[in-house]
Amino acid sequence: SSGINAEYGGGCVMFGGKTCPVCGSKLSTFVENIAMRDQIGALMVYCKFGCAMSAGGGKVYTGQGCTDKLRFSERKSHEAQCPWSIVPCPNSKECGSLLARDLISLVSFSSLSPDI
Repeated sequence: SSGINAEYGGGCVMFGGKTCPVCGSKLSTFVENIAMRDQIGALMVYCKFGCAMSAGGGKVYTGQGCTDKLRFSERKSHEAQCPWSIVPCPNSKECGSLLARDLISLVSFSSLSPDI
């Protein structure tokens, strides 16, 4: 269930889940606050695949990668299908990871290449 951390310890704000997305501390006491949930959900945020960690440990928008700005409440569904997300290669674990947008070309190329 979505809720707001009633303890508000260490500057954490919780929106779904059981741990603070900022510091990772366990959150245990929740009070459903629909008005607050809707206000947080309406906040405009950048896709995480266009952000990087700053020297201070926070995330900053870089302008590289995904440039989409979306509502906080829509971010998980966007990021699940974002072409800039990191995905494993379906052909071999040895390949490592690649961008989802590159996977489309890899699969297309692989399906056109004859087996040797």
